[in-house]
Amino acid sequence: MYKTDLNAFYASSNRTGLDKWLSSYGLNVESTLIMDEQSQPIQVSSRHGFFMVTNIVKYPPFIIATNLDRESPFLKNIDSLVMPFASPIKISTAPAKIKPIIRTSRYSQAKNPKGLHFIPINPFNQMEFSERDLKGPFTIGISAMGKFGGEKENKLVLLSTSKFIRKNMGLPPSNYAFFFNALDWLSEDMSLITIRTKAVKFMPLKEVKYPVKTLVKYLNILLPPLLTIFIGLIIWRRGERARKNLMLKYAEKNNE
Repeated sequence: MYKTDLNAFYASSNRTGLDKWLSSYGLNVESTLIMDEQSQPIQVSSRHGFFMVTNIVKYPPFIIATNLDRESPFLKNIDSLVMPFASPIKISTAPAKIKPIIRTSRYSQAKNPKGLHFIPINPFNQMEFSERDLKGPFTIGISAMGKFGGEKENKLVLLSTSKFIRKNMGLPPSNYAFFFNALDWLSEDMSLITIRTKAVKFMPLKEVKYPVKTLVKYLNILLPPLLTIFIGLIIWRRGERARKNLMLKYAEKNNE
C-alpha cells in the first residue's frame, strides 16, 4: 500500500483501488509498513568528498519471514522468504476460506496507519515506536479459496508487497521458487513443486533479543584475550614451580 523510493529513502501512500474488492472478501491491507528486527542486511553507498563509501546495514523493512505455513503445498520445502516493504493483512469474517501462510517475527512493529501518509525508511535512522503503534507478528501472506466474483470456486494468493520478486534487490532463490509454486497451485499443476524446491535452501539465523546480542558481541571481543592471559598464567606458574623444584634439588646436592 506504499510506493517506495530507495534513492531518497522514503515511502508514500499508494492507493491501488483494490481495497474495496479485497475488503468484500474479508481482507484488509493496513496502510503502513512493517519494520522487523529479523531482517536482511543491504548495501548502502554514500559519497564523502571524492570517495564513495559502502556500508552493510541491517534493514528492518526487508523482512526475513521464517514463520511459514508448512502445510501449504507451495511452502513445504521453503525455509524462509525475504519480503521487502510489506504491510499487515487484517483478516475478518468472510465467505472465502482464508488461511495465513506467511507471518513476521514477534520482533516486528508498524506505525499506526491512522493519518499516516509518509514513512521515512532511511537505514541509518532507527524508527521509534509508541504504545499506539502496532506490534507483531503480522500476517503478510494468505491463501484463500472461494467464489471471487463468480459462481465457480477459485483460488487466491495475496501478499502485502509487490517487491518480493523484484530484480536487483538481493532477494534469495526461495522467493522465486515460492512465486512459481504459487502459480502452479493456482493453475492446479502440482507436479513441479517438489522438484523445484529441492535445490532451494536459505536458512538465516534466528533473531535474538538485543541483550543477548550484546553479550555475544562482548564475549567474542573479550573472551579470546582473557583465555590467552589465563593459559599464559597457567604456563608461567608451571614454569615457576619447575624452576623452584630445580633450585631445591640443586641446593640439596650442594649441602651433601
